[in-house]
Amino acid sequence: MVKLITSTVFFSWLVMKPLFVICQNVEWSNQQKVKSKTAYSQVIGENATGMYLVKCKNGGFATGITIEKYRSNLALENSIELKQPLGSIIEKMLLLNDGMLVVASKRNDSLPKVDVLCWKIDAALKNGSIKTLTQIEAVLFRSNSSVYFQQSANKQNYTLSYFVNGNDKLNSTLHLHGFDDGLNETFHKTLTIAYAPNENVISGFEADDEGNIFMLIDFPKKDDGRKLKNLRDFYLYAYYKSLDKTLEYKLGYDSSFINDIGLAVNNYKKVITIIGTYAGENNNKVDGTFLYTIDAVSTVVSANLFEPLAKAFVLKISTTLLNETGNYLSDLYIRKIIPRSDGGCVLIMEKFYETRQTYTYYANGFPQTASRITYNYDEIIILSKDASGKTQHQEFIKKNQSSTNDAGYFSSFVLLNSTNKLSFIYSSDVGNEGDIMISSINPNGQLETKILVKSLSYYVMLMPSESKQVNANSTVICTMKDRRFTLMKLTN
Repeated sequence: MVKLITSTVFFSWLVMKPLFVICQNVEWSNQQKVKSKTAYSQVIGENATGMYLVKCKNGGFATGITIEKYRSNLALENSIELKQPLGSIIEKMLLLNDGMLVVASKRNDSLPKVDVLCWKIDAALKNGSIKTLTQIEAVLFRSNSSVYFQQSANKQNYTLSYFVNGNDKLNSTLHLHGFDDGLNETFHKTLTIAYAPNENVISGFEADDEGNIFMLIDFPKKDDGRKLKNLRDFYLYAYYKSLDKTLEYKLGYDSSFINDIGLAVNNYKKVITIIGTYAGENNNKVDGTFLYTIDAVSTVVSANLFEPLAKAFVLKISTTLLNETGNYLSDLYIRKIIPRSDGGCVLIMEKFYETRQTYTYYANGFPQTASRITYNYDEIIILSKDASGKTQHQEFIKKNQSSTNDAGYFSSFVLLNSTNKLSFIYSSDVGNEGDIMISSINPNGQLETKILVKSLSYYVMLMPSESKQVNANSTVICTMKDRRFTLMKLTN
């Protein structure tokens, strides 16, 4: 038996299941009129006390947040406006076993420092006491810098990370903090990086159940001390708590260019998976995938494979694409990495690109120039890999979603990772009143697609970026149903 694993729950994926059946139960919440102050939403998760969702006027979720709590049947139980310290910015909101955890940052001009604060919200949506996690020297912390906070799958360990200016403008210092389940600090480590804070890009930050920290960071590539334009070097930095040491792993080869990269923790096998796409030239084409596996116990690299995409598979996909003229794939972005119990993983990618059109119009007889951006979300690519990085099976889901000047708000897909299949839920046409589709793939690579919600029954638009899987067999999806905000709960 091979299991698919996410950061919060272990899910079984039965390799030898002989039958393929799509069977779902769809539940709806009551419809709500959309208010300007709660235009954006985000599902936080579900525990024994209920399902938690936050709303905000803008997508930043930094201030002016409303918290809503729902019962398991999606009935609204309670709603409050989040009380946060004056001048603070919300950095992260996480689900606990009995409520929520809020992490915020606030400038303390009297010291001067930047305080990183946290407090719990109980099942009655009441704020607990505020605790200071750390204080950062304000003069070293750039105003546009980010604070990264992560929770382990077992909710027993928490990690905090951030960059500050180093001894000179060419260096930076990486700070790593660890906390136990009571949010008491267990360690604080620093690491000098030979790049300025604004040159460091963090593309992955995870904590495992043992309290170890793993960060994917890339920097400008250098040649004889000179920075090469648009070229990056990729590294994994790992702090091993039991060994009390930080190790650096260089990723990639000089002859290949990494297009996209991601990180996943496999607590079942105690390994770290780094996977991504590469090309032979510095462009948006994808020649193949690479996979590194690092043993979190021995700290050694147990797998390292660069594998070209199968030509027959590329040809199968490229012949269906509207914007490609050659037998190649491009503009593929990693959407999800699902670890398997054998040490392998499932890599899920989506084709995404933007097109910009400039046009001229006249206002009061004077010519004016404006532009419109079309956001295109197309095929979903699924690659299932074993522990060595070799592809066991591959499949793709054909979809074409295009919208203009909306940042693709209703585009892409929602993933439901359940016991014996992966289900992808998406709108067939985001520009018109299209059907809601569901495509499911089992561990043997068999794919089946059907209509989940007919447009003749309801006018439904999904909001994939605001949705989340809440337990082993259910996902809660934010939707606009008949132009009113409505939650949809899909259960396999």
